Amino acid sequence: MHKGEGIDRKLAAELPDVTAESMVDELAAHAKEFVVAGTAAGLAQIPVLAITANDHLAAQTDALVVAINAKGGTRVTAAHLDTDHSYSDRRIALESIVITWLSGLN
Repeated sequence: MHKGEGIDRKLAAELPDVTAESMVDELAAHAKEFVVAGTAAGLAQIPVLAITANDHLAAQTDALVVAINAKGGTRVTAAHLDTDHSYSDRRIALESIVITWLSGLN
């Protein structure tokens, strides 16, 4: 058994009809209720690191970055990694981006 396999089985038993696609569909169906862009004014006041991958969430993150910038945010760092949602083959690159960003915080 792999490290996360037990957790995956438990979640699958508790949420048998939930898939990655159904979660994305739910986010899209409730987009107005789940608007993250409404947080842009507050996020414009602090440093923000936004990292995306090749998944269905990248467009929302990109829109949030645009909204933060539109609210005067000047400390937004955005990065995109050409990989899957769990950054399977780009974890060192992900780590490097986060460490570099953190080292720039004062």
